[in-house]
Amino acid sequence: RRISTEALAELADLIRSAPRYEEPSLLSAMGFDSFENLALIKADLQAAIKAQFNKSKRLFDTVSKQANSDTLQGAGAAIIDTVKSQENAASIERVMLCFDLHKNGDTELSKLLNEGAIAIREGTKKSKVVKDLERTLVEFPQIILGNAYDVKQGVSDTLCEPNLSVDSKKVILDRLCSNEAKSFDLICSDTGIPPGEVSSLLLMLELEGAVRQLPGMNYLLA
Repeated sequence: RRISTEALAELADLIRSAPRYEEPSLLSAMGFDSFENLALIKADLQAAIKAQFNKSKRLFDTVSKQANSDTLQGAGAAIIDTVKSQENAASIERVMLCFDLHKNGDTELSKLLNEGAIAIREGTKKSKVVKDLERTLVEFPQIILGNAYDVKQGVSDTLCEPNLSVDSKKVILDRLCSNEAKSFDLICSDTGIPPGEVSSLLLMLELEGAVRQLPGMNYLLA
């Protein structure tokens, strides 16, 4: 099976950022380094947290619709604030974008995930680690959002774009058209932008409604 440039870039970033776990062994007792890279455990943990975020977003999306809200309240549920539910769903979507951008970098989020991977390696149940991390990230969103998060205003308009310039977005948009899709690999080669950054930029442009993704990692202007 052919591995895409994007997948290789993701894998390289993950391996570089994953913690190395040293377990006492005969080799270490003899003075040799004996380390295990926890990339697979970290990847599994990241996927579980994203799945939990997706579950929460779907819940807020559902109850934010007035018809669903009326049905739930008619069944005896407490009064539901549909506007607040819409805001929560939008915030989770933006946080998920930030999660992808910062999960493998030299960031507080990556350090937190590494600690979780080590805890799982040492025997802590993954479900407990996921629950603890989700609670931490919900209560302290600045861990993900950094300076883009304002306690009073919530998620800012410039969320998660500290290293991705407007010029880079324009370069990608200039290479796309509305009637002919381009593959991810071709966008990378045409723009000269690193695959990891292209992936992040395309995700941002999708959320902004400027770009649409088709099956097979092909993209065109929305």
